[in-house]
Amino acid sequence: MPDIQILLSAIEAEESSAFGSENDDLSNDRAKAIDYYYGRPFGNEIEGRSQVVSKDVADTIEWIKPSIVRIFTAGDDVVRFDPIGPEDEESAKQESDYVNYIIQKKNDWGQVIYEWVTDAMMTRNAYCFAYWDDTPS
Repeated sequence: MPDIQILLSAIEAEESSAFGSENDDLSNDRAKAIDYYYGRPFGNEIEGRSQVVSKDVADTIEWIKPSIVRIFTAGDDVVRFDPIGPEDEESAKQESDYVNYIIQKKNDWGQVIYEWVTDAMMTRNAYCFAYWDDTPS
């Protein structure tokens, strides 16, 4: 089995367990975290009493997010291909330069990582899907 198939199989196996089922603890925790983030009412409000909902979860995520995003965006390179031998050094450099150009310049890398980190902090995991779109524009 090619390495990519092994990787995809492993990701699919983890993905199916990561989603959780409709009423398991993970799904309920994620739904609750999203409700807390957006400051949605709990549903147990009492008429005539305060209806204030704290947005501490959103405040905490938004406060820490720039530090996490900076980890992934501070350097010049998002990826680096290491040469296997001395004859591969130039190819590895060109591949690194090209892939970094595609990720950072041809895509909105800052926005992608910003949304990715937000999802990960709210739901405890997040995926960033990459693909090549050769549809004529």
